[in-house]
Amino acid sequence: MFFDRLGPGESEAIALAMEIGADRALIDDRAALAIASQLGVACLGTLAVLDLAAEKGLVDIRAVVSSLGKTSFHASQRLIDRLVQRDEARRRLPEKPT
Repeated sequence: MFFDRLGPGESEAIALAMEIGADRALIDDRAALAIASQLGVACLGTLAVLDLAAEKGLVDIRAVVSSLGKTSFHASQRLIDRLVQRDEARRRLPEKPT
């Protein structure tokens, strides 16, 4: 089966997403993303979730990225730079009236 190529956490995340019919699974591992895609499971990565949270004003991207850098989480510096730039550009836009 597909899952024998993944760690237990990734396997369980995909299996659970399939079992409950989740809209998305939170997966960062490249191999797990490929397998989830083959199985029809849509995924979001940690940075995408954080970007959505920043868009809603729930987190400060620079602070979160700094904290992530102190963990075992890994993302390319280019990707992190793009995320920070996107957040900075978003902050420069005028706020939408509510």
